[in-house]
Amino acid sequence: GETSVLGAKDIYWDGSMLVADPAQVECETDSELEDVSISRNYRRSNRGRIAQRVDNQIRKRAYGEVRKKSDWANEEAATLAARQIAGELDSEVAELLADANEKIDELYRQPLLQLALVPDGSSLSARVSVRIGIRGNHYGSIGAPEPLPVRSVRGDVEVSMHESMCSNLWAGYLRGRHLTDRDFKNVHREIRGFVPVALRMGGNQPWSVRLDAESPLEARFRNGQIDLLMRMQSLTIEGQQWAIPFSVAASYRVITLEDMPRFERIDDVAFQWLGTRPDATTEKMLKGFALDKFRAFFAKQMHMDGMSAPVGGAWGSTAEMKIIHSHIENGWWRVVFLARDMNRLE
Repeated sequence: GETSVLGAKDIYWDGSMLVADPAQVECETDSELEDVSISRNYRRSNRGRIAQRVDNQIRKRAYGEVRKKSDWANEEAATLAARQIAGELDSEVAELLADANEKIDELYRQPLLQLALVPDGSSLSARVSVRIGIRGNHYGSIGAPEPLPVRSVRGDVEVSMHESMCSNLWAGYLRGRHLTDRDFKNVHREIRGFVPVALRMGGNQPWSVRLDAESPLEARFRNGQIDLLMRMQSLTIEGQQWAIPFSVAASYRVITLEDMPRFERIDDVAFQWLGTRPDATTEKMLKGFALDKFRAFFAKQMHMDGMSAPVGGAWGSTAEMKIIHSHIENGWWRVVFLARDMNRLE
């Protein structure tokens, strides 16, 4: 699903110092249950129709019960997220205001007090940019395993992503998932706006993969590049399955323009068997087939021209912002944006 965050925090001058009201944060989480899987151990090897009917009944009952709780779960998740973000925001702004008030007292109030020129009842208010960091444990959450790095460049919006986000965020969705050629094709259509020839279905052999049940996707952010690794349990071509685990990997150099980042693949896509290798003839066929498909999926040039924001148009209101800083190092990818026109952005 998707989660949206709306927050406000008022900062004002009370006549002697800068103060801030508690942050008001609202979150909305929209997720939908796609499927429920049932796995049971049978004493007999032949399950039979009765066992299958029992499984179907259990599956329908489980699906219905979970669906009944989905709205409640979304509300609870949104409440917890809002509380966490508000707490982070209050703590961070308090530190900033403490430093600001110290400088104000030293450079503004004390000199004016000596001259008896401190204005009485002066006030001001201003909207400020907000920097939100989500932290958490490395496993079982979408948070980063360590705090955000020190800020080096200031802008209107700052996004810092940790490499663990990719594996943690997608782990629950991708673990053991069966992906078809249509799924890989749709990814390119959504991200790039078109489908490479090798991924098109017309006249090609239908194929699919079963992703690894433990760690299907890993990412590494380092030295200005992104390394991606996908692990598969099996490969199926025209209905014939080979349950031989393998992995494919690709590295991208990130080129940041003002409007959006672009990605250039470094070298070729890497292929590796993760278990017992097949015989030479089968190995050559499977490896060649997999490389042909994943070279197209991990294209030499990747960009996100096909993506559209909820407000419509390519990237929507983000077109009103330009990237002024991008840095990939030590597991973090930091991007800083500057608004071209803050009024249009609002």
